[in-house]
Amino acid sequence: MSQMVSAALLERCRPASRPGRKKRRRKELQVRQSPQWLTFESLAGKAPGDPLSASEDKLGLWKLVNGDGRGYRWVFDLPSSLFAHNRHDPEANPSEMLASCLAWANNTFRGKCPEGRRPLPQNQIREWIGKGGLTVQAGSFVRQGEMLRSSDRLCIRFPVLSRSSDGLSDSARLWLRATLLSAQNAWRMVRLRLSEEEGKISTWAKVDFTGVPEAAGGHVVKASLAALRWVVKWLASSVVLFEDGLQPQLFETVRPRGKPERSERR
Repeated sequence: MSQMVSAALLERCRPASRPGRKKRRRKELQVRQSPQWLTFESLAGKAPGDPLSASEDKLGLWKLVNGDGRGYRWVFDLPSSLFAHNRHDPEANPSEMLASCLAWANNTFRGKCPEGRRPLPQNQIREWIGKGGLTVQAGSFVRQGEMLRSSDRLCIRFPVLSRSSDGLSDSARLWLRATLLSAQNAWRMVRLRLSEEEGKISTWAKVDFTGVPEAAGGHVVKASLAALRWVVKWLASSVVLFEDGLQPQLFETVRPRGKPERSERR
């Protein structure tokens, strides 16, 4: 069901139009909306870096994506339902929620948290995570996530693949990279990481909540954890190909899986 943010509410977070501001467009946050999502974004320009590593140091939900014919851009996705009127909480104010999330996006895009904002309590986060904890299973594929919480960072991260890079062909590396990029572009809120160091290749799926407003915490944690679990399960069958040590020729004939229709970015 569509949960679009009202036009009047949305207009409040659009940058004001002023003469001579065209050259600064890339530094401003633009606002886009789809039936289920509200997205703050900023054009990244040409060759902004590797999307699978450039997002690593970004605070909050920011990540680098490419596609839709609009080039590279930084995006910060939030479920539109976060800004809906809540009949169970009559004191909730969608306008105030949007303002606090806009401040969150603006500040973290510039590398800092909104002033005075502290990390969410660990026990509260675990309550939102629920009984299933941070374990993801798809058949024989099992991954255990972890919460990374400090005074200046809050993330949930799942390992996807960790193996020796010995014997891994160039075509297999390209195949893995293309699969991760497809997931990075398609799945909202989740960023993917690929690294190869000291003879070991590793991939991660992560959501960064650093600076999230307390009032938005439960909604954002639950939505992004659901996305994380879907991403890890979606990647499971691809990762098994690497862990089973299949012949390199396979990666020369099989294309990476296309992105799932349910999470197509629009």
